Amino acid sequence: MEIDDLINEIESIKTHTVVNEKKPRTGTEIDLDALLDEINSAPIKETPVQKPELGNKRKKCFSSSLPGCSSLKCLKCDFKIVELDGEFKGVDYLFFRNNYPNTALLSSKIAGRKDSKSYCCQCSWASVQKPTPIKELDVKWVCGGH
Repeated sequence: MEIDDLINEIESIKTHTVVNEKKPRTGTEIDLDALLDEINSAPIKETPVQKPELGNKRKKCFSSSLPGCSSLKCLKCDFKIVELDGEFKGVDYLFFRNNYPNTALLSSKIAGRKDSKSYCCQCSWASVQKPTPIKELDVKWVCGGH
């Protein structure tokens, strides 16, 4: 066979063009598309977030009517924050390192001020007399989730 014969043979073969034909959609696919359209067109509700504060009644921090947070967590030591009535006196880092989370031992360094609240984890502590935003204190505490 010569090259001309090969070329003629190749040209004589019918070529088929593949056309992407859309398959009819099933009811499930149509329902999913309608649901996605509904979700994407729904307005997004923004829930006001209350920044955690120390000194208030400690509730869930995402409620605008209940300031404070009942689930504070330290970003440095990864421990939950303990709340005590009164004010810490004569304490240092090692006191909290050795006595956290034992509230009986932690309470031994609390003065009896009824208008104060004290908070601590294993590496940081704070005492406040009024509601105080956490960002005003030298601590790395955040809401740990509810």
